[in-house]
Amino acid sequence: MLDERHIQLQNGTNFRDLGGYPTNDGRTLKWCRLIRSGDLSRLTIDDQQKLMDYGITTIIDLRSTAEVQQFPDHLINGVQWMALPILDDDETESTQTIQDLQELYSISPRGGYLRMTNVYCQLVISDQAKMAYTRFFRYLLEHGKEETIIFHCTAGKDRTGIVTILLLAALGVPVDVIREDYLLTNRYSQQRANSRIVAAREAQMNDNFLQSIRDLSLVSEDYLDRVFSIVNQAYGGMNAYLHDELELGEDDLHKLQKIYLR
Repeated sequence: MLDERHIQLQNGTNFRDLGGYPTNDGRTLKWCRLIRSGDLSRLTIDDQQKLMDYGITTIIDLRSTAEVQQFPDHLINGVQWMALPILDDDETESTQTIQDLQELYSISPRGGYLRMTNVYCQLVISDQAKMAYTRFFRYLLEHGKEETIIFHCTAGKDRTGIVTILLLAALGVPVDVIREDYLLTNRYSQQRANSRIVAAREAQMNDNFLQSIRDLSLVSEDYLDRVFSIVNQAYGGMNAYLHDELELGEDDLHKLQKIYLR
C-alpha cells in the first residue's frame, strides 16, 4: 500500500494519498480525495499533468506569505488555489539556506531539535494556527464532497503533518496509524534531507550543524509526542481540542466522516 499511496513526481517531495487508512469503527478513508505534499513550486509540465489526471481540483497552500511569494506554486490548469498560512513566518526553516542557518546551529548539536520542538508547540497553541485549522475544516465541510484536495507546506512534513494529524483524528483514525503516516515523511523526504546535508558538508559546516540540519529536515516521534502531550495537558485531549479550539461539533465530525469514509 505504501507504493500505492506515494505519488511519484519528477520535482515533487512527499506527495501521498491518505486513502485506505482504517478508522476505529472499521471504515476506511476514500482514495483520491485528500493528498498531502510538499510545495508545488518546481513541478514540471509532466508533474502537473499527472496531478490533473489524478483528479486534483483544489490546492490549499499552508505556507507563509513570504514563502508563497519567494517560491510560488506552479498552478495547475483549471485547479483552484487557496492560501491558508499556518504561521506568519517559515518557523520550520524549510526554505533557509546553509548560510542563513550557520550562526544558529553551529554551537550545539541540539539546536535544530530544540527549534523543532518549540515549533511544534506553536503549531498547537498559536491563535493563527488554530484559526487556519478551523478554516481548513470549514472548507472541507463546505466543498469536500465535490473536490479532490491537495494541501501542502514547503517540505510537507510539519505544518502539513499537523493538519494531517488533526484531520485523521477527526475522521476516527487510530493513533498508531496517525503515527505511522506522520513518520512516512522520513521515507519520502530522505533525498531532500540528504541534499541539505551534502550542501552543509560542502560548506564545511561542523558536526553540530549537520545534526541540526537532520533534525530540521526530517520528522521525529519526539515532535509528534510533543503535540499529543500539549493537546492532552493543555486542552484535555484531541476531541476537546477539535471541539473547543477548532469549533468542530459532533454534526461536523459526522459530516466529515460521511464525506471521506467508506
